[in-house]
Amino acid sequence: MPGLGFIEEFFEAKTSPRRFGLARMVVGLVGLLDALVTRRELETMFQAQALRIPQFAWLPDLDPAYSDFYIGLWILASVLFTVGRLTKITGSIVVICIAYRFALDLTLYTTNIYLCGLLTLLLVIGDSGMALSLDRVRGRRPEKLIPLWPQTLMKLQISLVYLFTAIEKINPGYLPGEVFQRFLPVPGFVDGPWIYHAAAVATILFELFLAGALWSRRARGWAFLWGFVFHVSILVLMGFFAAFMAYSAMFVGSYVLFLNEHPGSRLISGRERELRWLRRLDWLGIQRYESAPVVLTLKTDQGNLTGWEAFRETLRVLPVSFLWASAFDLPLLRALGRAVYTRAASANR
Repeated sequence: MPGLGFIEEFFEAKTSPRRFGLARMVVGLVGLLDALVTRRELETMFQAQALRIPQFAWLPDLDPAYSDFYIGLWILASVLFTVGRLTKITGSIVVICIAYRFALDLTLYTTNIYLCGLLTLLLVIGDSGMALSLDRVRGRRPEKLIPLWPQTLMKLQISLVYLFTAIEKINPGYLPGEVFQRFLPVPGFVDGPWIYHAAAVATILFELFLAGALWSRRARGWAFLWGFVFHVSILVLMGFFAAFMAYSAMFVGSYVLFLNEHPGSRLISGRERELRWLRRLDWLGIQRYESAPVVLTLKTDQGNLTGWEAFRETLRVLPVSFLWASAFDLPLLRALGRAVYTRAASANR
């Protein structure tokens, strides 16, 4: 059957492990933050006046005397998972700790921690410890290709959360913008119900944009930039609480999976002094480097670029810069970036 061929290709496709390894490091840190959040919530749950709603009657309850052991195990597993030590074992422990949290009591359910557990499970299944891991550095595991489908499912999960979060907000409780009225600072001369309503509608449209734009080659760079700004603005407006930081980091950190450039798919030539830092920051191995006494030149499947344009395009695929590199498409920043690059390149000759 034709459909079976597609299914076989989906599960047999392989890819470089580096993007998944980088995503593992971010989600592992999110798991650590979620453990700290859970510790605070358990303290509240154990209070005498707290309402308890057990999920399963047969599940052993958590004795307060053992809560520190439970949280400590979660923290230790998250740290080891982040650095890439025995990732299948430590990642599974994180998933079990999160599952126990939700099975323990209905009052402990939160969407962001549930999503962290789901993403951690996909990272374990996809063998995310194959790259950028302590096991890899110590030579215990040679780098090899890993299955693509867990990464695809992880990308779909991120996109679907944006989609359904936007749809869920289309209701009389959110559209008037009362949430923004509490957190959004607005100058008095423009203050009014309309601006909060506009902010609510804009948020819904923006989340719908992110759900689709992350998959578009043309719009992906802008989705990275404005998605990053969006999540940072949530922290600025609502506070740098551990739960909010974990939520934002989990989404922004997963953006790296949407970089579709393959390892070694680009060739960049230039003076060694110019290439040195680019090579060190190319953790995904997307570019090949060639020392030559020429102006910086980047060869891609879309054509050749030189000078500032080559440097700007390189920033789009480096883990430290891909989130904000599209800002240099804005006229003012483009002119400023070109001027700074030209001056720096002249000084290094």
